[in-house]
Amino acid sequence: MKDSSPARIAGHRCSARRSIVLRYHKAGRTGLGAADLASASLREGARIFPFMEHRGVPIYILDETTFTATHTFEDSLAAVSLAHCRSLGYKKILFSSGGNLGTALAAYARKSRLRAWSFNPLDNMPVLDRGIFSQPGICLVGVAETQKTREMMLALRERVRRSLGYDPLVPKLEWRFAAFGHRALFIQEFMKAEKLAFAAIGQTISAGFGLLAIFRVLRELGAPMPAFLGVQQAANAYMYERWSGKRAPRDTRLLIPTLFDRDPDRTFGTYREIARTVQESAGAITTVSEAEFRRYISAKVLRALAKKGLKITMRHGEPLAKSGLTALAGAMKAIESDILRPGPVLVCMTDGAQPLGKPARPQAVIRAGRDIKCLAERFLADA
Repeated sequence: MKDSSPARIAGHRCSARRSIVLRYHKAGRTGLGAADLASASLREGARIFPFMEHRGVPIYILDETTFTATHTFEDSLAAVSLAHCRSLGYKKILFSSGGNLGTALAAYARKSRLRAWSFNPLDNMPVLDRGIFSQPGICLVGVAETQKTREMMLALRERVRRSLGYDPLVPKLEWRFAAFGHRALFIQEFMKAEKLAFAAIGQTISAGFGLLAIFRVLRELGAPMPAFLGVQQAANAYMYERWSGKRAPRDTRLLIPTLFDRDPDRTFGTYREIARTVQESAGAITTVSEAEFRRYISAKVLRALAKKGLKITMRHGEPLAKSGLTALAGAMKAIESDILRPGPVLVCMTDGAQPLGKPARPQAVIRAGRDIKCLAERFLADA
């Protein structure tokens, strides 16, 4: 980074509530110009507010749901990804997701007039918004066997990229870290303005790109290093189990079905950096079970969030999206367990307040590898 001061690089014509991608574009993390980013941007806003005290420890919320276009922090990555795609001259893109990233990429592709093919587990269709995935140019592919979602998408990629003349798979690894790094600049600017230092930053993790990017940039800034607090759902806790050497208590179901990958390190190779960052920051990885989620995320907590303007969307009597709330529950558990050093904790609320839409319907379903050949023909003919 050429200039380490977030206040100096901030584009004051654009507020953080409008877009942290545009506000901090002068940092040069994306390699893209302001015009490129603005042409792809919808809304990638964020805010930080003091929320509550738990056992005497102040908890702050990084709200990346109420001021974003598709109501998740993935909008920052989608904006950066589509800006790159436009500058590279792409016409079609291909990606896999549990839900949030696929939704964001589909919405931003539509805005940028690119055709997008989104592979998602068939079981996750009820949590996807039909209003986004029914738009022209967006093809939603449901994969019958959840754990093969990325594998099937990669098989299609191998069949089509030579004919396309470029690799349609997005987002690139470097785009992930560049996009999510803007969050650290916002956090650092907030801490300087408020004259405080967070003792820990917590987020629900699978591969952990979002939290790792924050810590990479804070390290570059030479800022005091908060503790890295990774939170995982107990039903799928690869990072916790490998780091702790303990088996997480198994729940009957996933709290967060969009975080389904049983081995995200094999998929993305992030475990070593997570473990190193946890050690360097005196942090921890913890889990949240269904019972713990219900205990910590009470009606009182949901009402308190609503009073702060973060009204959690409910379906069938429970929160529709639980990733952000799971991070909050994990922070409360960590405070009670005395595994964090004293001081205020920042919880990344990465989702939770999206509108309740109708379930999406896939335009194609992959039940076996042999289905890929026909889908590849359809992909190449799509114009």
